[in-house]
Amino acid sequence: MGVDAAGIGAVAFGSVFLYAGIRGISVGAALTSVVKGTSPASVPQTAAITGTPAAALAAAGTAAIGAGGSASGSAIASDALKYVGQGYIFGGPSSPGRWDCSSFVNYVLGHDLGLPIPGGSWASVTANGTQHGPSTLGYLLFGSEVSHAEVQPGDLAVSVDHMGIIISATQMVSAQDPADGTGIGNFPAGFPAGPPVYRRVT
Repeated sequence: MGVDAAGIGAVAFGSVFLYAGIRGISVGAALTSVVKGTSPASVPQTAAITGTPAAALAAAGTAAIGAGGSASGSAIASDALKYVGQGYIFGGPSSPGRWDCSSFVNYVLGHDLGLPIPGGSWASVTANGTQHGPSTLGYLLFGSEVSHAEVQPGDLAVSVDHMGIIISATQMVSAQDPADGTGIGNFPAGFPAGPPVYRRVT
């Protein structure tokens, strides 16, 4: 019985594509990591960190969290800002300073603000912060889409490779990479894997 090389190739490519989606990285980075047998490096956010957390916090406002697990966009932005300076671990759990870009968003939305995240509640989909939870792929269609011109503090900027919580028309807070940790960066210029989509979760 002969081996179907095309079938094996299709399965291999599908596996790499699935791995990339689960890990929230580009297919190229996933393929490189499979070939090298190493953990894929995160795609760094290339925009420089600008501004100060205090100034961004004042701009975002400090609106209170609403009842029943709802929150205003400015409350989401304000909460994200309090984690500037925390660390980063690729694929890390939804836990302060141990997270990556999507597990950071999971924590802010689900843990701090009690909002649902893709797949359910933060406690259920992250095992109370001991697991990662949904990746960037889970957020690409989560909430409602808004255009770049419509973005407000608390909206999400999301691509297959990266995501963050918007704090102004050009800045967001995200868990960036091991060197920069969690910080303030610019969007859409320099956003990994091209322009992001924007999602509103309030």
